[in-house]
Amino acid sequence: AVAGNRITLDITASRDLDALIAGDVVFSVAEATVATDRVTIERTNGTVSSAYFDVIDSDGDGVVSFSVSYTGDIAGIAGLQTSSTDSSTVTVDNALPTILDVGLTSSTSTAPASVGSTITLTFNASETLAADPVVTIAGVSVSPVECDSQNVCTAEHIVSAGDTEGDVGFSIEFRDLAGNAGTQVTSVTDGSSVTIDVTAPRLDNVALASSANPVAVGGNVSLTFSASETLAADPVVTIAGVSVSPVVCDSQNVCTAEHSVSADDTEGDVGFSIDFHDLAGNAGTQVTSVT
Repeated sequence: AVAGNRITLDITASRDLDALIAGDVVFSVAEATVATDRVTIERTNGTVSSAYFDVIDSDGDGVVSFSVSYTGDIAGIAGLQTSSTDSSTVTVDNALPTILDVGLTSSTSTAPASVGSTITLTFNASETLAADPVVTIAGVSVSPVECDSQNVCTAEHIVSAGDTEGDVGFSIEFRDLAGNAGTQVTSVTDGSSVTIDVTAPRLDNVALASSANPVAVGGNVSLTFSASETLAADPVVTIAGVSVSPVVCDSQNVCTAEHSVSADDTEGDVGFSIDFHDLAGNAGTQVTSVT
């Protein structure tokens, strides 16, 4: 039971009783007595009565106990009842659930998440939650949300081409078994973050130069280009049909590849190719011509 709920004790006697009055029925929540003016007693007939009170925010969390002091209206025999006859119990739970240890990770580790990558949100609940929490990751509703017996929950989102690029946001809305709603959670507790990048990189300022024209054996052919963003490892470059390594890219993403001409090289116009992808794994379109 939570604040606003009504807790009712149904009383049925085997014979007529004197009418119960204030103080005859006493409720306690977590061993704290409920004020008499909060308790209402209603008499249906000589053998049937009921008593109830409404749970308020200041009531503690715990089991509701009661005592009923009664007197028979004929013999005047007094009695005291302190337990239900059907083993029923009621517990008050006014405490709001909380979310702890919130973290966000990607299957790409520290690199940005691209199409097909899995973004995982994990968190611990302070108590058992009612059904699945309502979770969004990158603005997309996630279902199912799996919570284990230790109230550790996991939600996963697979990045699609339609996802918004940039830092990944999320939200968690949740309730406990009593129906108490926790405060929506939208930030991590461990400093973790994930970025989405679904845009393929591009190359600009692609140029081919040589130490001479035409270039002979021992001469150098240089290929330079600028990437729109940081590339993952070295681009795969061929010049005159020969694989070139290393390809050196500076902090401004300007890259250079050089090939030393050998007697085995094919004469004529020098061709080249550049295959490349960004840190998120997005592949750019192969480049085979200068700009």
